[in-house]
Amino acid sequence: MTTITTRRIITEIDKLKKLNGKFILDKSPLDESSSNIILGRVLPQSEIFKQAGFQLEITLIDGYPFKPPEVRFIARIYHPNIDENGNICLDAILSSENYKPTTSLVDK
Repeated sequence: MTTITTRRIITEIDKLKKLNGKFILDKSPLDESSSNIILGRVLPQSEIFKQAGFQLEITLIDGYPFKPPEVRFIARIYHPNIDENGNICLDAILSSENYKPTTSLVDK
């Protein structure tokens, strides 16, 4: 990883940690230098999911932040934007044309 990519990942992880009550960070690339995976739990605030927590895996592929990360739910979730394998079905994440390098992981 380049220095710029490492700084970007540190910034993104700091933003995720500041989501008090909405996201719990379990593992990051900073914990293991050979890993490019962020594991965490999303704690939704909406009424229907309020009592739940869902484990999420964010894979920072080669070329991040210029290429979108791969995001999937490990925990089973029923949502119109999540497929049966836990992959998020949003154009902003799936399509390289719609993804911008300035987009933060928190914005997703």
